[in-house]
Amino acid sequence: MWLALSVSLAAARMPCGTEEALRHAPPPARAPRAAAPPSEPAHRDPYGVENVRTSANFAVRWGPDYIPEEQVTQLLNAMEIAWSVQVTNMGHPRPLGTDQWYFNVYIGNTGGGAPSIGDFGGFQTFDSDGYPMIVMNPLTLDDEDGAEATAIHEFYHAIQSSLGRYPYAGLGAWYWEATAEWAAASTRPTNPAVGSSAYGYALLPDLPVNFFDYPDSNALQESHQYGAFLFPWYLSGLFGPELIRDTWVIPGSSDDPLEVLREQLALRGEDFDAVWLDHIATLAAWDFPMADLWHDEVTYLANYVGSRQYAGVFSTDGRHEPLRREGWGEAPGRYGFNVFVLQDPRFGDVDIEVTGDALGDAGSPATFVARVVHIDGYDARYTPLVFDGATARATVPVDGADQVLLVVGALTPATTHWDSETFAFTMTMSIGEPPDPGSGGLSIETPKPTEPVPSVCATGAETWSPLTLAVLLALRRRSRAPNRV
Repeated sequence: MWLALSVSLAAARMPCGTEEALRHAPPPARAPRAAAPPSEPAHRDPYGVENVRTSANFAVRWGPDYIPEEQVTQLLNAMEIAWSVQVTNMGHPRPLGTDQWYFNVYIGNTGGGAPSIGDFGGFQTFDSDGYPMIVMNPLTLDDEDGAEATAIHEFYHAIQSSLGRYPYAGLGAWYWEATAEWAAASTRPTNPAVGSSAYGYALLPDLPVNFFDYPDSNALQESHQYGAFLFPWYLSGLFGPELIRDTWVIPGSSDDPLEVLREQLALRGEDFDAVWLDHIATLAAWDFPMADLWHDEVTYLANYVGSRQYAGVFSTDGRHEPLRREGWGEAPGRYGFNVFVLQDPRFGDVDIEVTGDALGDAGSPATFVARVVHIDGYDARYTPLVFDGATARATVPVDGADQVLLVVGALTPATTHWDSETFAFTMTMSIGEPPDPGSGGLSIETPKPTEPVPSVCATGAETWSPLTLAVLLALRRRSRAPNRV
């Protein structure tokens, strides 16, 4: 018996949303810094709030509203853990002003001059003197795990803001959030609230890795830049946290973190595109260190949000039943990818062919990369697909695999359409030998969709607020996914 499937993915996404730099704009003019750190930091409070408690490096301040003492202690402990890992161990420079003063962490909405925070779980900004500070929502403090994850995430923003390496806009905006979440995961990997936005990246793999949409409408794609921490997480697992640190600490003229990562990997004798292909293949298989921390949550949430985790899922329930397809994906953007799943293939060899269009939908030259992944229980095996021009072919034995995945990614040189252009291709997977003409053998091909796949924005798809997603996650792990910027 011969079974074949083919898919043609065409560009079908519309960009939506606008970028805003509300929290990470360049700081105002700063007061002069002390020549040398004092033996103990000094107090500095532009808001004049009445309550304060300190640790070695931080001052937590709040107004007259009651805040439980244990919550203040937990917050101070989280901040010192962040300092210990991100500054002391990883070697990031200390935030501006901390060579002289305590770093201020305000509990917002507590009256008496304390900053307001609205509905945010926490954010980092600058005070009136031009120094970084953090504002925490008192409601966030009710969840110890969520408060710790938020505080550590925001502290890395303070380091980023002090360095000013990339603008919080354009090509650089995603990297602020992705690496702040990477820093939180690296600091407290066992905290169940850390990395809780992984779904935003894993469920929308066709979006460019550096896609950014400011979180102002609760659309799924507004979580993408947070979930994209999985890329720096993968990189630091291979090359150490110093790689990510150096992309912030070492000065340079490029505002594109991807190009800076390319330069840093080249210094280490690695090719960025090859490493990125490894990343997307291992992400499709959830085959990287500590992937189980986030895989179950992503799988769970895929049932509730607009997932494009798989561009197509095909199954053979028996030797004489046709392939069944569930869902269509969208053509990938620049440094985005699609995953196709062949479930329970059972027999034979899998013949695979991928043919990409020469140009993206905005006219940029297209390059494609692909890999086949065999999933057998908890083990993953990888087979490269080598492109000859725009086409790649491979024949791989099923060899007892539970699933065969095809991962296809799109590359192109830097382009002005980096966040919106898509790159179409066709793919074919076939099992067994083609039947002889007239033999009555089974030959099944899935048709190309006759209508373009509607975009999340164009269809007005249902959106999910951070609170709704948090409730869903809480049903599984009793921990809230904090909303942080």
